[in-house]
Amino acid sequence: MGQISFLLPKTLPPDAEKCLAHPCMVGGYDMTPMPTEFHRLENLLTIQRNSYESGHVLLPWPAGEAGMPVTMTATLRERAEPYSLLVELARGKVHQVRCQLADWEMVGIVLNDTIGQQLHDLTHGFGRAALMPYTAETDTLAWNTLIQAHQLGEEITRQFTALLMESRISESGRPTTRYGACLHRRPNAIAEASYRGVFNAVRLVPSWRRIEPKEARCDWEELDQLVDWAVNSGLDTSIGPLIDLQNDSLPDWLNQWQGDLPSLAAFMSDFVETVMARYRDRVGDWLVFSGMNHHDCLGMTEDDRLRLAARVLESARQSSPDGALSIGLALPWGDYLIHEEMTYSPLVFADTLLRGGFSLAAVELELQFGDGPRCSLPRTVLDCYRLLDLFVILGVPLDLVLSCPEASSRQEIPFGWPGRTWLHDMTSLALSVPQVRSLYWQSWDELESPGQGLWHPERQTQSFSTLRELSLRWLHDK
Repeated sequence: MGQISFLLPKTLPPDAEKCLAHPCMVGGYDMTPMPTEFHRLENLLTIQRNSYESGHVLLPWPAGEAGMPVTMTATLRERAEPYSLLVELARGKVHQVRCQLADWEMVGIVLNDTIGQQLHDLTHGFGRAALMPYTAETDTLAWNTLIQAHQLGEEITRQFTALLMESRISESGRPTTRYGACLHRRPNAIAEASYRGVFNAVRLVPSWRRIEPKEARCDWEELDQLVDWAVNSGLDTSIGPLIDLQNDSLPDWLNQWQGDLPSLAAFMSDFVETVMARYRDRVGDWLVFSGMNHHDCLGMTEDDRLRLAARVLESARQSSPDGALSIGLALPWGDYLIHEEMTYSPLVFADTLLRGGFSLAAVELELQFGDGPRCSLPRTVLDCYRLLDLFVILGVPLDLVLSCPEASSRQEIPFGWPGRTWLHDMTSLALSVPQVRSLYWQSWDELESPGQGLWHPERQTQSFSTLRELSLRWLHDK
């Protein structure tokens, strides 16, 4: 078993303690995690995995105003003496920023003249930390370099976004990105007016649990009302996920078929066909399933879930030969791969279905951050851009579902989430990227999803205010 050790700063800030519970090794083309063990003895952190190959170490770490985003080291080899954790995190972030700037320059994207000087100063500061004998001063200098590297990384991403948006508008006009939120039920009149004043699209989320609480006894009233409202409002409408392996969306009676893949596939395919047959004359865009790459439920193995995905997709295509079908990927950075029983990364899962001959209108990525089971560790906007750039190789458009803690929420914000700044920059980036077909906010109702929702009857959330501002700026005619 290979291992890599790190020297920790002798004095850790309180916020850093929670970060040390999340280190892992990553590797491969898509930089996904691998099964990792770690233990800490005073100021020594040791990370072990079943491979003796070199790799990258990833963990969240305090970075000033950026909160505690995930940071990845450069490639590290095994050696007897420990590395300095802060020096290696700083090295990895500086390397990422330098490489991203070089990539953009190669395709003719030139950023502000001051960026070159900032990069020079950043590299010089890192060089001092890397070459000096290891002391407490080394940690301080490396930590400051890490914070500055995060700041520069976000600044170059903002400048890139502005240039990309300017180019997109000059070539083809304002973005045509579908911009909306996920709704489980029809909003009231006041909420409806606010919704339609900001968004041009809507994602309707059916709950199999509520529609069919008892086998073969369905209640369509709530979903019928929601579809009627969406279609009559003129919003660009999609429905899904029709199947979501998150436990609270599946009917309880399905549990009696634990491990019985043929029966589970038959029930899920029947539900998909029934929903699509009911609404296909009015809705042509469908998110067929979400979370099959991640959720280990109903006694299915990872291969079972891949077979199930193929079966459900086949049923959906038969039900709507001309419909636009998409699939959703949970935890798109592959956080779940730290477990031994998981082997399919999100990219591989989607690629396998595409290679199987399934035609998809889009692949949806869930960029959700917080404490929930479908939430990833916090990532910078630059990291999110690199994720989009990775999935573009699939050759199909991308849909995004965003969710992050509301900055004004009274709940504790995990890992010091930067809130409104991240949402503004991430939404702007998504609207500027031509390959992004749709952008949805995961939770519309703040009362249903405290700290995560957009709409509150008594106040305007910061998230809704931000999305409204960007809608008026980029999507509405002036």
